[in-house]
Amino acid sequence: MTSEPVRVPQAVFGGGEFWRRLDRLADDRGHQGHTRWLVGESEPDNWYKLYCDRCNLSIVEMIVDR
Repeated sequence: MTSEPVRVPQAVFGGGEFWRRLDRLADDRGHQGHTRWLVGESEPDNWYKLYCDRCNLSIVEMIVDR
């Protein structure tokens, strides 16, 4: 279930509010209690996916504005 990538300011990326919002988004999309991974790309290096291990899919894709 992916859509357009979410743009994330670098100053917010990885902080407490960032993780709270990702958790809430994943829960809202039906992934409550599932193991999740933040996966980064090496090229481009500002592209990330929140991945659900149980469902074997990407919950949301993000571009970090650097």
